[in-house]
Amino acid sequence: MEAILLRVLNMSVSAGWLILAVIVLRLLLRKAPKWIPVLFWAMVGLRLGLPFTVRAGFSLVPDPALFRPSVVSAAIPAISGGLPVAGGAADPVPGASPAAAAPAVAAPAQTWTAVLFAVWIAGAAAVLIFGAVGFLRLRRRIAEAVPVRNGIWTCDRISSPFVLGVFRPRVYLPSGLGEAETAYVLAHEAAHLKRRDHLWKPLGFLLLSVHWFNPLVWVAYVLLCRDMEMACDEKVIAGLEMPEKKAYANALVSCSMQRRMVLACPLAFGEVGVRERVKGVLNYRKPAFWLTLAAVLLCLAVAACFLTDPRDDEPDLSFLNYRNAVSLVGQNGAARVIYCPPGTSEIQIGSADGRELADYLETRAWTKKILSPGSLPSPGSVQFVIEEGYRITVYQKPRVASVRFEDQVRYYRIGPGDYESAVALIHPEAASSSVFRGRILEILPDAGGAPSYLVEVSEDGALFHAGDQVTVPLRNSAPSPEPVIGDVLEVSFAGDVLETWPMQLTEVLSVRVIRGSAPQDGPAYDRIPCVMVDGNLFLDTGRDASRMIPPTPRSSFDGAITSEVDPSELPSQDGQSNFGAGYGYMVIDEDNIAVYMDQNWWLFTKEGASSASEAWNRAFWLTIGAEGVKSIEVTTPYSSGGCENADGSLYAKGDRVRLEPLDGLRDLRGVTVSARDEAGTVIWTASIPYEDSNAGFTRLTQDGWTITDLTD
Repeated sequence: MEAILLRVLNMSVSAGWLILAVIVLRLLLRKAPKWIPVLFWAMVGLRLGLPFTVRAGFSLVPDPALFRPSVVSAAIPAISGGLPVAGGAADPVPGASPAAAAPAVAAPAQTWTAVLFAVWIAGAAAVLIFGAVGFLRLRRRIAEAVPVRNGIWTCDRISSPFVLGVFRPRVYLPSGLGEAETAYVLAHEAAHLKRRDHLWKPLGFLLLSVHWFNPLVWVAYVLLCRDMEMACDEKVIAGLEMPEKKAYANALVSCSMQRRMVLACPLAFGEVGVRERVKGVLNYRKPAFWLTLAAVLLCLAVAACFLTDPRDDEPDLSFLNYRNAVSLVGQNGAARVIYCPPGTSEIQIGSADGRELADYLETRAWTKKILSPGSLPSPGSVQFVIEEGYRITVYQKPRVASVRFEDQVRYYRIGPGDYESAVALIHPEAASSSVFRGRILEILPDAGGAPSYLVEVSEDGALFHAGDQVTVPLRNSAPSPEPVIGDVLEVSFAGDVLETWPMQLTEVLSVRVIRGSAPQDGPAYDRIPCVMVDGNLFLDTGRDASRMIPPTPRSSFDGAITSEVDPSELPSQDGQSNFGAGYGYMVIDEDNIAVYMDQNWWLFTKEGASSASEAWNRAFWLTIGAEGVKSIEVTTPYSSGGCENADGSLYAKGDRVRLEPLDGLRDLRGVTVSARDEAGTVIWTASIPYEDSNAGFTRLTQDGWTITDLTD
């Protein structure tokens, strides 16, 4: 919502500069062909309608992004509840759901954004309704029109000729129009049809309805209508003598309208600028060739200067420029890494070699990106801790990266494979961290405005005892969902513990809400993304369900999400969600469905059901039944994979190996497991057919080999 509003505002401002330039050029090119100004207005339409532009050093647009999130949202909350805000203080924590929950109570900035968005939509709707009402009233007036010949109709209830219609345009003439006047009118309207003005004028009106708040766009639309008419006048009179020009001017005066008929249509012969057009007809002289050529060249120059955005050639010396981290990485050597794999809430701590990380950053080609609320990255992320308060995070979905320095954050659009390359830099054995759990007792704002949490430790550990109180600062990471007093947090930290009262942590790596306490007088965490299907509410688990659903074309969906409610509300009818519409879903069983989003399946579980957690806790294990096994291969109806020892050694008879490609499967239907020796020869294989009779089949014993699930 905010991203759309910002885009429209910036497009309107950028087009405003072009409109001012065209207004000046119209005055300078009064003797040029009249189709030249129409061409200028076509450029304005492109600038108003295209959401993207090309950057060039010769652009004359002062600032293509005048409106930013901080302008629309006058006050950015210190904690965003996991919603990334460009330029704000909060950086999203890895581990959030792909369809992350919104705060239960809207922040002031979000409220103002919603109000402005609603005002913009209401204004656009009002302009469109005004045009539609005028069009329908005009259609009612010509309901009794009589055809004269192909595409030409006559009507007693109109006083001026015009063209009406988009796909099948018709010329309507008032009854009693003289023969000479009819000839001029038909020539004029034929010029409109040949130039496709019956298409361009409604398109201009549509752009006007989108940018209704910009007075310059209204001026541009009025001048466009005038220039269209004058261009058609010029085309008709180009070969006429003066007596014929006078007759044409008389036809204009006699057919002139006392008031405008409809804002969006039709193309009326005497609708606009009659006095100016009459003077132009009587004083018309064919433009010189050099003037036409100069006008065309000027048109090309205007297109180059105003249809492009300026390059950002100013050197960015701040640490928010990811390339500037290279020198700091070289000074500090290895960097700590916080890795959140997709599909799991576990956090892995590791390190990255300084030279490898520097090479990685130097070879990236990231571009700046505004990430609006609602565009929360997926759980898959790799966070490089360069030094205290300075972090670079690479996300899997969407393909973005964030650079956070102290209380500022900047987002970048990354390329394909950049996330996988970041994962490859991790050395998991080189770093250590500590984790504890505790309940929030109090929220303590500090001098910088970012809160800290007073947490009471709930379990004994190596560093803390149950009942200890610890201050947990959030200068380095922001929780999602937003914690409240009474929530239980899981805190991962490194560095020293200061022996104060309460004790303090020097470096917090991550904070995660693992259990919340709902307010007594309100709904319990209604921020969870959910969808209603067959009268049941299905909640987002944040789990990848691709292994539970085979790759299926969109036409095979069991249903679709066709409507949505606010993220703070619960769906109330089938096919409705609180995270968006247009997604397909498939039914897994009575307790689970899979929703297809971002080219992936995500698991949603019926409210109150426990079967999903049981399924996802299930893992299958293989007991090796022979010596000399080098690798294990696994195929399922939905995926394939394998495993072998990390050091390349052989498995020993009796070893127990986890078959990770089977994680999340309910049974072994359609599964094939094979063991190969060092030469790649298959020395054992087992295959279970995919039949309904094998439902619930979770154990296989064959030739001394055993496959069993974790619950066995």
